[in-house]
Parts: sequence; structure tokens; C-alpha cells
Amino acid sequence: MRSVTISSSNGLIDFMKIKVAARHILTGLCFILFCFLLSCCRLCLFLLLWLPLKVSTSAHL
Repeated sequence: MRSVTISSSNGLIDFMKIKVAARHILTGLCFILFCFLLSCCRLCLFLLLWLPLKVSTSAHL
């Protein structure tokens, strides 16, 4: 029967790699969320500016 041993230095290196990978994933998710919210804000701003103009021009017809 084989046993697996992990030395403390290898375990620490593996933990640091996991920590860096998690940070990269989190940074990517935050960037995607920021872009999504920015596009939603642009859409809301467009609708707020466009709808009143559309309503006012159709009222004159």
C-alpha cells in the first residue's frame, strides 16, 4: 500500500498557487460585473432620454 506525503514547503507552494488563481478568477469576475453594470446604466440612461422624446413627438401627431 502506498502512502502520500506532502511536505510543508510543497503544501505552502500549492496553497499560494491556489490563492493566486482565486485572485485572478475574482478579478475577472469583478471586471465582467463592472462591464455588465456599466452597459445596464447606459441602457437606462438611453431609455430615460429617448422615451420622453418619443412620447412628446407622438403627442403632436
